[in-house]
Amino acid sequence: SCAGPWDPPATTACERIVEAFAEFHAFWWDHPALHDTAGSGELAVLRRAAPLPTEASVAEDAASAQAVFGHFADAAGDRLKRTQRQLYEQALAELPKLRQRVLRGQGLTLIHGDANLTNVLLPRRPERDRALVIDWQLWGGSFAAEDLAHLMPLYWARGDRQRVERPMLERYHQSLVAHGVAGYAWDDCWHDYRLAVILRTCFMPMWFWNSGSPEAW
Repeated sequence: SCAGPWDPPATTACERIVEAFAEFHAFWWDHPALHDTAGSGELAVLRRAAPLPTEASVAEDAASAQAVFGHFADAAGDRLKRTQRQLYEQALAELPKLRQRVLRGQGLTLIHGDANLTNVLLPRRPERDRALVIDWQLWGGSFAAEDLAHLMPLYWARGDRQRVERPMLERYHQSLVAHGVAGYAWDDCWHDYRLAVILRTCFMPMWFWNSGSPEAW
C-alpha cells in the first residue's frame, strides 16, 4: 500500500483491472477446494493455510475490532469527527451481523485481500491485452466484493470513485458471468459491494494503524 488518495487510471485500464479480478474470482467461485480442509494435495494445503471464516472466527474478529477501536480513536484524536465516531460505533455494534455474509457457504471465492493499483500490472496496450494481479500475500476466502471495495473507495478520491464506480462494478459483474458464474444477479453484486464498503473503509484504516503502518497510509 501507499499514500492516497490515488487517481484511477483511464477507463479502458480500469476495465482491464476489474476484468482481471473477475476472472480470478470466477475460477474459485464456490470451488469445492474452498471447503476441503481434510483432503490432501495442493488445494487442501491452500485451504488449511487460509480457511474460510467460521462463527468462532467472526466473533473473535468482532471482539478484536472492538478492543482496537478505543486505542485507534484516542490516537486519531480530533481528526476523527464526532459523526465518524458514531458511524464506527454503529458498525462495530453490527459487525457480527455484517460478517454473516461470509458464513453462508455460498457465493464465496478466494480474494486478493490487498487490491490496489500497486498490485496490478497494467498492459501497455489495454485495448488489447490483459492486466495481471500480483502480490498475493494477504489472500484468503471471502465474498468477492471485498476486493472491489478495497480497490475503489479505500484509495480513490470520492469524486473519482463516484464517477467510475457504478460502470466498473457493472463491467465486473458482466465479466463474472462471462467466466461462468451463475445465480449471482447484479442486485446481489451491488448488495455485496455496499456491505464490503462498510467493512473495508471502516476497518482497514484501523488495521493499518494497528499494524504500525505510517499515518500517511
